[in-house]
Amino acid sequence: MHDPAHDHNRLLDKTEAAKFLHISTRTLDGYMRQRRIPFYKLGRGRNAVVRFKQADLEAILATYRVEAVSR
Repeated sequence: MHDPAHDHNRLLDKTEAAKFLHISTRTLDGYMRQRRIPFYKLGRGRNAVVRFKQADLEAILATYRVEAVSR
């Protein structure tokens, strides 16, 4: 059976992305402002929504784990 939680192409909203990365949404906002994390803005103006590709977040976590282990 297909498990959507393991769908690498899944788009996450800000709350889901923060939970996935084990950070607060405020920290996630900071990473977005600093362009430290890839995100997709869908729509324009006040109606725009932000989404994060799960595969991108998995890659960030994998990089972090490698850096933490090699220290």
